[in-house]
Amino acid sequence: MNIKDAATVYAELKADAQAEEANGLKVRNYRRGGVWRTLLWLVARAAAALYSLIELAVNMAFLDYWEAEPQSSQTSSIVLDWIAGLLDVQRKTARKAQGTVTVGRNDASGSTTFPAGAVVATVQDDQGLTLRFVCDADVILAAGEAEKSVAVTAENVGSSYNTGGGLITVLESAIEGIDYVRNPEDWITVEGCDTETNGKLAARCRLKWQELSYGPGLYESLAQAVQGVESVTVVDNNPRSVGTVDVIIEGSAGSPSPALLAAVQAHIDSCKVGTDDVLVQGPTAKLLDLSVVATKHYQEGELSAFLAAVEAAMADLFQPSSADYAFHMGENYRRKKVTDAAAEIEHCVNFEVQTPSLAEIEIGSNELLQPGTVTVRVVTAGKR
Repeated sequence: MNIKDAATVYAELKADAQAEEANGLKVRNYRRGGVWRTLLWLVARAAAALYSLIELAVNMAFLDYWEAEPQSSQTSSIVLDWIAGLLDVQRKTARKAQGTVTVGRNDASGSTTFPAGAVVATVQDDQGLTLRFVCDADVILAAGEAEKSVAVTAENVGSSYNTGGGLITVLESAIEGIDYVRNPEDWITVEGCDTETNGKLAARCRLKWQELSYGPGLYESLAQAVQGVESVTVVDNNPRSVGTVDVIIEGSAGSPSPALLAAVQAHIDSCKVGTDDVLVQGPTAKLLDLSVVATKHYQEGELSAFLAAVEAAMADLFQPSSADYAFHMGENYRRKKVTDAAAEIEHCVNFEVQTPSLAEIEIGSNELLQPGTVTVRVVTAGKR
């Protein structure tokens, strides 16, 4: 598309005006400040703006525009939502994480109630962020019960609340008779989600056309339509027996919750064609042993806070919703991922990955790196 700037339009208008002089147009003052030149420039600038608007409108009609930055990472667009609606695709909305934590007491004599509305939380991180969760309903610990499971919901929407196991340890509400709280590794029952970006929505619009055919693209599109699904791998080479297809999904919290697996399975079963035996599964965990040494400047920050920050950064590697540098399903281990995590740590002057010794480890498309033995050692840089 030939997009003209104001200077080009002005030159064309001036040439047309000069051509009209032979027909009696008696304007020859094209000097700066002249009325005729000023009028031509105003028209030229308006026409150039219209050209740019036409270019934008045309580009916005194509999915490629929305898959490119900066609009790809944005989370709203009336135009893209309209295009998606024509394809019967809706933008995924943000959602609060839900899960189950364990509250306990040191003295189990008598009964104690952990009330609805009580707040539990993570320890404040080095960025000053605390993730809070609210108890959904009253839970009674009867005499003799030292611990009880409690259903909680995140304070706000977003995938950042899909925190790892063992990190919800703070009782922000002081409840008499309750001494501690913790969350197990599999504590999430409903994944927290962010509003779908323009780039991801555009990609699903493109994928929607695969539903007109019969193959792996059909199942990928159906699975991606379910809120909470981040990525999909379709294994259609008869993985269990003839006529079987496995759909492997990664959720916004990494390994999908049973509820997310069930939701995707139900959606595919309700929409699929043919006689394929489709099974929705989570990725296969591939354990990664990680050993790192982080060096802190001797004059800056507290050693305990620095250690906590390093440990948190290493944990975030295995929490897809926590950081941009986290590992995702089918993504190979690369040492650079770990060093990128270290770059976020305040007061870190040197960082060494001792294990694995390899710079890259290849994994399968249906595998997801999970923490094996993670060892963090902190040293202090002395005076020079």
